[in-house]
Amino acid sequence: MKLIVLGIIALLIVGYTAFSIFRPSGTPMSLVGFPKDNRIESAEAEPMRQAKKLYDERKKSNEDFSNSPCLAENIADGWAVDVIHNPRTVQDEQNKCASYEQKTVEHIVEISPDGKIIRAE
Repeated sequence: MKLIVLGIIALLIVGYTAFSIFRPSGTPMSLVGFPKDNRIESAEAEPMRQAKKLYDERKKSNEDFSNSPCLAENIADGWAVDVIHNPRTVQDEQNKCASYEQKTVEHIVEISPDGKIIRAE
């Protein structure tokens, strides 16, 4: 009898825990109760947004990205934006952002010629 009562209690605990983590609407919640889409942003988030915005503006003006240009020597306070291929090409090595190479900015966002963020550091 005790075993049955303990089994029922265990099922209630597991059921309550599962119900607490997952809302009835199906939207998963994190273990601390915050929705997963409210993550704390990283330091790279804003420079990556600005790099993507700059890329989109240049793309609208029909800029050619095939030669791996440096899009910005300093954007978002100490970040350069460089277009590179994945895998890298000779042009990528020849057309690096001078400010990043000379260490006048500490960080870089690398974006592919088709607009995908490759790296941010």
